[in-house]
Amino acid sequence: VQIRYNVPVVGRVRAEVFDVSGRAVAVLADGEAAAGKVEMVWKPANLANGVYLLKVVLPNGTVSQKLMLLR
Repeated sequence: VQIRYNVPVVGRVRAEVFDVSGRAVAVLADGEAAAGKVEMVWKPANLANGVYLLKVVLPNGTVSQKLMLLR
């Protein structure tokens, strides 16, 4: 799964993936980040096909996006 988001200002960023029951299944980023575009690839292992939620906490707010995992 290719993930892209923009960090508007320098600060702490935490990006997590949750399953539909709200359980965190992956932490993709957790720490200080420079301002700019972020691109990453999430290669989920041992997860079932289905809908997941990406939550990115940025210095100026939170962004959420649905992800569909199909193999």
